[in-house]
Amino acid sequence: MEEIEEMIIHSLRQIGCDIDDTITNLSDFSPEKIFETVSKCLLSIKSTLELPSSLPPSMAQRFGVATKLSEACVSIGFRGDIGYQTFLYSNIIELRRVFMFLIERLPKESEKLPLAQPTDKLSLIEQDIARNIGIQLNASWTPQYCKKNGITKLGNVVVVQNHPFLPQNLNIPFVSKQNVVQKLREYWKRSPTVFQQTQSMNLCASLVHKNDIDRLDEHSKSFDKLLNALGKQPTIGVRTTSKDHLRNIKSVQQLTLNNVEIKNQNDIVAMPEISPVDALNFDINKLKESIEQCVLNRKTLMSRMNDVKELKAKEEESVLKLKEQRKIAERTHILLENPEVNITKMGAVLEATKERMNHLKEQWNERRIPLMEQLEQTQQSTSKQYSQTRHIMDQIKSTREKADEVSEDLKNKISVHVQLASELEKLNNNISRNAYTSRIMEIIGNIKKQKDDIDKVLNDTRLLQKEINNITGQLDRQFAVTDDLMFTNAKRDEHSKRAYKLLATLHGDCSDLIALVRETGALMREVRDVEDQIENEKNRNISSNLERITADLKLVETEGKDLQEKIKKASDMRTNK
Repeated sequence: MEEIEEMIIHSLRQIGCDIDDTITNLSDFSPEKIFETVSKCLLSIKSTLELPSSLPPSMAQRFGVATKLSEACVSIGFRGDIGYQTFLYSNIIELRRVFMFLIERLPKESEKLPLAQPTDKLSLIEQDIARNIGIQLNASWTPQYCKKNGITKLGNVVVVQNHPFLPQNLNIPFVSKQNVVQKLREYWKRSPTVFQQTQSMNLCASLVHKNDIDRLDEHSKSFDKLLNALGKQPTIGVRTTSKDHLRNIKSVQQLTLNNVEIKNQNDIVAMPEISPVDALNFDINKLKESIEQCVLNRKTLMSRMNDVKELKAKEEESVLKLKEQRKIAERTHILLENPEVNITKMGAVLEATKERMNHLKEQWNERRIPLMEQLEQTQQSTSKQYSQTRHIMDQIKSTREKADEVSEDLKNKISVHVQLASELEKLNNNISRNAYTSRIMEIIGNIKKQKDDIDKVLNDTRLLQKEINNITGQLDRQFAVTDDLMFTNAKRDEHSKRAYKLLATLHGDCSDLIALVRETGALMREVRDVEDQIENEKNRNISSNLERITADLKLVETEGKDLQEKIKKASDMRTNK
């Protein structure tokens, strides 16, 4: 096993594990070194795994990451018994099995990652930038109008594009005002902020919308002030009308379009000249009113048309029903004109119909019986063919599964062969192949010798079992013959009767002795099994593992006490506040 452990350590050094030259076997590995090497192997096999490279200081975290490491080993195909104890409280046999599995699963030399990985931050940032640029360059170009929801995902990078202009009404306090009531100020303090009133993607649009509304209000106020100032001043080129009629006019344009009679010169009011904008506004309002009126008329007409359609459909249904009733009434009227003749005709028709039905039933029965027999035969043959086909399909499926398993096994063996061949080519020339070959031949010779010894012991055991069975059979037959002879003599002679009793007791004692010997043999076998189990448990270093477990338990207890003290201090600080 020392040669196997040396090969394992050599393979671990080749994938970049930092192992000292003083370490020559797996028993010298500490839990930290075991975790580091297993994590390195798993990352070399499957780079997408997220595993730490070293054990954390906390015991609770150690149990967590060791469990995660065992789950990663199971995920890549390890079928043995594995858990956190395999790495924290290692056993040489289990550890050797895990390392052999991981080394077999290592990728080929062409698929391996470079051993010299950069460790400085600048190189890592450059690698991330190059990877992201490569993803963006390899991605297909999407036009702006084809982007969905304004967001495009390139690999793991999310690129936020333009989104639609969807403003929302904002409630912003008037901070510029000085003389404000105290209650209003308190309301402004407790009102939601701008960030709480809208989403982040609509924030800019909402602010622009709010700013435009505020500017429009200021502009409209200044325009109203200007109109008021112009209305107070007399202007040239005015038209006159009465004050009562002026109150009913809605716009300035209506004043120019209506021919108003002036009854009293004292009721003349000066009006400003009509601008083209006001005239256009008046026309627009008139058009809007007419459009609204047309829309209302259209809605009423559509509702009336729908009602008329429904009424038409109902009338058509009633007409169809009346037509059917009319047909029935006509037929009944024809029958009632000459009832006796019609009844006799109907009876004759019914009799002819019954005879025809009976004739058709007889024909159907004549045809049905052979068809049913043919159907049963066809169903039986179909079921037989289906069962045969199902059996053939099952055989084909099992054959395909076996072929897939064989091909998968062949692929694995080919990959292992290629990997071992590449490793063999990369081995140092200092390693003597003759030494390995001679050692392998020696191991094979020892295995053959052990096999011969085991076969010899098995043959001896079989011969002994045969002799025991023969002797037992002879004893049983001799006892049966002796028992019959002495039983016949015991009926007539008192000494023979006593001898028969002694023979029975002797036979029982011998049977007890044989049973005790068998029980002794079974106990000896159990003792050997227990001794073997004891040796196996000794090889697992249970005492050292128990010492580690007790030390870890003490660490967990101290960590728990520290956490309780911190929680208590934090609660005391809160109560003091």
